[in-house]
Amino acid sequence: MAPTYPSTVPALLAAIAATDARAPRLTVGLSETQLYAPPPAGGWSIAQVFEHLLVSHGLYLDRMRPAIAAAPRDPPTQPWRPSLFGRLLIGAVGPDAKRRLTTARIFEPSRSPRPRVVAAFLEMQQEFAGLLRAAAGLDWRAVRLSSPVSRFIRLNLGDAFVILVVHAQRHLGQITRIRDALLES
Repeated sequence: MAPTYPSTVPALLAAIAATDARAPRLTVGLSETQLYAPPPAGGWSIAQVFEHLLVSHGLYLDRMRPAIAAAPRDPPTQPWRPSLFGRLLIGAVGPDAKRRLTTARIFEPSRSPRPRVVAAFLEMQQEFAGLLRAAAGLDWRAVRLSSPVSRFIRLNLGDAFVILVVHAQRHLGQITRIRDALLES
């Protein structure tokens, strides 16, 4: 079965660009109070969801930077494919996941997200796209890094790229639902 997620540099860059275009549109017309207030049914505010993305993606980028810098510059001999754990995680955090996940403590947003949280998220997205471009000629299967959750969870670089893209897509869906609930109440 063909993957339902982007898996090439052009497809991943297109997905990042789509996220970058969609994210600010989701907050247009919302007051600061609405942006930072928890939804009527409870849970994270829109700002907290963006903060969660900043925290979780930031921890991944912290592991990706040195891995990319130290990677051998040998071109890939095969197209990237996810590792077993990578495939499971991609499915679990992607927009099509059926189950709700409990957030690892390390990825939880603060109760009071930073000011300009959407702008900060978009800035991080640009750094992410830059790392993707820098890694375009690398063998993603050969570049390994540990998960921020546990050093025992090992991923390849392609796994990490796809995880961040689909994770953002999933949470933009969550933000859409929160926004709709706020506007209906």
